Amino acid sequence: MVCRGLMAVMVAAGLAGVALAPARAEDGAAADGAAAAALAGLPEAQAKRLRADPDRFAEAGLRLVYGHGQDGAVTRAAVEAAGRIEMAERRVRALRPFLESDLDNDGAVTMAEAETRGATLSAEARARLMLAFAEADADADGAVTAAELRAMAERQAALRGRPGPEVLFAFDTDADGRLTLAEIEAARAALAGP
Repeated sequence: MVCRGLMAVMVAAGLAGVALAPARAEDGAAADGAAAAALAGLPEAQAKRLRADPDRFAEAGLRLVYGHGQDGAVTRAAVEAAGRIEMAERRVRALRPFLESDLDNDGAVTMAEAETRGATLSAEARARLMLAFAEADADADGAVTAAELRAMAERQAALRGRPGPEVLFAFDTDADGRLTLAEIEAARAALAGP
Protein backbone atom coordinates (compact mmCIF):
# COMPACT_ATOMS: atom_id res chain seq x y z
CA MET A 1 0.00 0.00 0.00
CA VAL A 2 2.46 2.58 -1.15
CA CYS A 3 0.22 5.54 -1.80
CA ARG A 4 0.42 8.81 -3.69
CA GLY A 5 2.11 10.58 -0.75
CA LEU A 6 5.10 8.27 -0.82
CA MET A 7 5.21 8.39 -4.61
CA ALA A 8 5.38 12.21 -4.48
CA VAL A 9 8.26 11.99 -2.00
CA MET A 10 10.03 9.49 -4.26
CA VAL A 11 9.68 11.83 -7.24
CA ALA A 12 11.05 14.74 -5.20
CA ALA A 13 13.93 12.57 -3.94
CA GLY A 14 14.82 11.41 -7.44
CA LEU A 15 13.76 7.85 -6.68
CA ALA A 16 10.76 7.75 -9.03
CA GLY A 17 12.15 4.97 -11.21
CA VAL A 18 12.88 2.65 -8.29
CA ALA A 19 10.62 -0.36 -8.03
CA LEU A 20 8.43 -0.50 -4.96
CA ALA A 21 7.92 -3.62 -2.93
CA PRO A 22 4.30 -4.67 -3.12
CA ALA A 23 2.24 -4.42 0.04
CA ARG A 24 -1.10 -5.98 0.82
CA ALA A 25 -4.08 -3.63 1.13
CA GLU A 26 -5.19 -5.32 4.36
CA ASP A 27 -1.89 -4.33 5.95
CA GLY A 28 -2.58 -0.63 5.31
CA ALA A 29 -5.19 0.15 7.98
CA ALA A 30 -3.32 -1.74 10.68
CA ALA A 31 -0.05 -0.03 9.74
CA ASP A 32 -1.69 3.41 9.79
CA GLY A 33 -3.07 2.83 13.30
CA ALA A 34 0.21 1.43 14.56
CA ALA A 35 2.12 4.39 13.09
CA ALA A 36 -0.23 6.82 14.83
CA ALA A 37 0.39 4.97 18.11
CA ALA A 38 4.16 5.08 17.52
CA LEU A 39 3.95 8.83 16.87
CA ALA A 40 2.04 9.31 20.11
CA GLY A 41 4.84 7.50 21.96
CA LEU A 42 7.57 9.90 20.81
CA PRO A 43 8.67 12.84 22.94
CA GLU A 44 6.54 15.87 22.01
CA ALA A 45 9.47 17.96 20.75
CA GLN A 46 10.58 15.14 18.43
CA ALA A 47 7.04 14.52 17.20
CA LYS A 48 6.62 18.24 16.51
CA ARG A 49 9.82 18.32 14.39
CA LEU A 50 8.66 15.30 12.42
CA ARG A 51 5.14 16.69 11.92
CA ALA A 52 6.63 19.91 10.55
CA ASP A 53 7.89 18.05 7.46
CA PRO A 54 6.52 14.52 7.03
CA ASP A 55 7.92 14.27 3.52
CA ARG A 56 11.45 14.91 4.81
CA PHE A 57 11.03 12.01 7.22
CA ALA A 58 9.74 9.80 4.38
CA GLU A 59 12.58 10.83 2.07
CA ALA A 60 15.15 9.98 4.73
CA GLY A 61 13.52 6.57 5.18
CA LEU A 62 13.40 5.95 1.44
CA ARG A 63 17.03 6.89 0.99
CA LEU A 64 17.96 4.45 3.74
CA VAL A 65 15.86 1.63 2.28
CA TYR A 66 17.13 2.12 -1.25
CA GLY A 67 20.68 3.03 -0.27
CA HIS A 68 21.37 0.60 2.55
CA GLY A 69 18.52 -1.89 2.67
CA GLN A 70 17.28 -4.76 0.60
CA ASP A 71 13.97 -6.30 -0.34
CA GLY A 72 12.10 -3.05 0.39
CA ALA A 73 13.29 -2.70 3.98
CA VAL A 74 16.27 -1.59 6.03
CA THR A 75 17.56 -3.03 9.31
CA ARG A 76 18.61 -1.10 12.40
CA ALA A 77 22.22 -2.26 11.87
CA ALA A 78 22.19 -0.86 8.32
CA VAL A 79 20.73 2.44 9.54
CA GLU A 80 23.39 2.67 12.25
CA ALA A 81 26.13 1.96 9.69
CA ALA A 82 24.66 4.60 7.36
CA GLY A 83 24.69 7.07 10.25
CA ARG A 84 28.36 6.39 10.95
CA ILE A 85 29.18 6.85 7.26
CA GLU A 86 27.21 10.11 7.14
CA MET A 87 28.98 11.40 10.26
CA ALA A 88 32.37 10.59 8.74
CA GLU A 89 31.43 12.42 5.54
CA ARG A 90 30.35 15.48 7.54
CA ARG A 91 33.60 15.43 9.50
CA VAL A 92 35.53 15.38 6.22
CA ARG A 93 33.54 18.36 4.90
CA ALA A 94 34.23 20.28 8.12
CA LEU A 95 37.96 19.48 7.98
CA ARG A 96 38.52 20.18 4.30
CA PRO A 97 39.03 23.97 4.55
CA PHE A 98 41.55 23.41 7.34
CA LEU A 99 43.43 20.69 5.49
CA GLU A 100 43.67 23.04 2.51
CA SER A 101 45.03 25.71 4.87
CA ASP A 102 47.66 23.51 6.56
CA LEU A 103 50.36 24.82 4.25
CA ASP A 104 53.29 23.19 6.07
CA ASN A 105 51.43 19.87 6.59
CA ASP A 106 52.17 19.74 10.30
CA GLY A 107 48.61 18.84 11.33
CA ALA A 108 47.84 22.29 12.75
CA VAL A 109 46.69 25.51 11.12
CA THR A 110 48.04 28.86 12.22
CA MET A 111 46.24 32.15 11.72
CA ALA A 112 48.93 33.09 9.17
CA GLU A 113 48.23 29.90 7.19
CA ALA A 114 44.48 30.54 7.30
CA GLU A 115 44.99 34.12 6.14
CA THR A 116 47.28 33.02 3.30
CA ARG A 117 44.73 30.45 2.16
CA GLY A 118 41.88 32.90 2.68
CA ALA A 119 43.54 35.42 0.34
CA THR A 120 42.94 33.01 -2.55
CA LEU A 121 39.24 32.57 -1.79
CA SER A 122 36.14 34.60 -2.56
CA ALA A 123 35.05 37.04 0.13
CA GLU A 124 32.28 34.68 1.26
CA ALA A 125 34.55 31.61 1.39
CA ARG A 126 37.23 33.63 3.20
CA ALA A 127 34.67 34.74 5.78
CA ARG A 128 33.52 31.13 6.31
CA LEU A 129 37.13 29.99 6.75
CA MET A 130 37.98 32.72 9.26
CA LEU A 131 34.76 32.19 11.24
CA ALA A 132 35.42 28.44 11.31
CA PHE A 133 39.00 29.15 12.42
CA ALA A 134 37.77 31.33 15.30
CA GLU A 135 35.30 28.63 16.34
CA ALA A 136 37.87 25.83 16.14
CA ASP A 137 40.63 27.70 18.02
CA ALA A 138 39.20 26.76 21.41
CA ASP A 139 42.09 28.15 23.44
CA ALA A 140 42.36 31.32 21.27
CA ASP A 141 46.12 30.93 20.85
CA GLY A 142 46.10 31.71 17.13
CA ALA A 143 46.54 28.11 15.99
CA VAL A 144 44.11 25.25 15.49
CA THR A 145 45.70 22.01 16.66
CA ALA A 146 44.81 18.51 15.49
CA ALA A 147 42.83 17.97 18.71
CA GLU A 148 40.90 21.22 18.17
CA LEU A 149 40.26 20.23 14.54
CA ARG A 150 38.89 16.85 15.65
CA ALA A 151 36.62 18.46 18.24
CA MET A 152 35.35 21.05 15.73
CA ALA A 153 34.69 18.37 13.10
CA GLU A 154 32.71 16.30 15.64
CA ARG A 155 30.61 19.33 16.62
CA GLN A 156 29.90 20.18 12.99
CA ALA A 157 29.06 16.58 12.11
CA ALA A 158 26.58 16.35 14.98
CA LEU A 159 24.66 19.47 13.93
CA ARG A 160 22.85 18.00 10.96
CA GLY A 161 21.51 14.73 9.77
CA ARG A 162 18.58 12.48 9.20
CA PRO A 163 16.45 11.08 11.99
CA GLY A 164 18.37 8.57 14.08
CA PRO A 165 17.58 4.87 14.38
CA GLU A 166 15.61 5.37 17.59
CA VAL A 167 13.18 7.71 15.80
CA LEU A 168 12.97 5.71 12.58
CA PHE A 169 12.49 2.41 14.35
CA ALA A 170 9.72 3.82 16.55
CA PHE A 171 7.73 3.25 13.33
CA ASP A 172 8.82 -0.40 12.96
CA THR A 173 5.30 -1.22 13.99
CA ASP A 174 5.55 -4.98 13.61
CA ALA A 175 8.79 -4.97 15.67
CA ASP A 176 10.60 -7.25 13.23
CA GLY A 177 13.76 -5.14 13.24
CA ARG A 178 13.17 -3.94 9.67
CA LEU A 179 11.69 -0.63 8.55
CA THR A 180 9.63 -1.29 5.42
CA LEU A 181 8.27 0.96 2.70
CA ALA A 182 4.75 0.39 4.03
CA GLU A 183 5.85 1.43 7.53
CA ILE A 184 7.52 4.55 6.13
CA GLU A 185 4.33 5.47 4.26
CA ALA A 186 2.18 4.82 7.33
CA ALA A 187 4.53 7.04 9.38
CA ARG A 188 4.41 9.77 6.74
CA ALA A 189 0.61 9.62 6.72
CA ALA A 190 0.44 9.73 10.53
CA LEU A 191 2.83 12.69 10.60
CA ALA A 192 0.83 14.54 7.96
CA GLY A 193 -2.31 14.05 10.04
CA PRO A 194 -5.90 13.74 8.85
